[in-house]
Amino acid sequence: MYYNLTVTIVSVLVAFGVGGIEILTLVGGQLGLSGPFWDTLADLNFETIGVSIIALFVVAWALSVAYWKYKRFDERFVASERT
Repeated sequence: MYYNLTVTIVSVLVAFGVGGIEILTLVGGQLGLSGPFWDTLADLNFETIGVSIIALFVVAWALSVAYWKYKRFDERFVASERT
């Protein structure tokens, strides 16, 4: 349950982040905007962003498993199924 919730939240945040970057890139290109922010945005490497997103999912998975083990939910569910 925690893993599903964590992955859903991370997916939504990633989708908004990538979508926001794409929208800002399109707006900057169409309006001919320049400056440090717009130049940095235009030079973003999406391969690096993709690797970062994969790392984020791995970290989210590891944290949710660690929380699950820390709270000993696996022992609670086994005990409740026996009764």
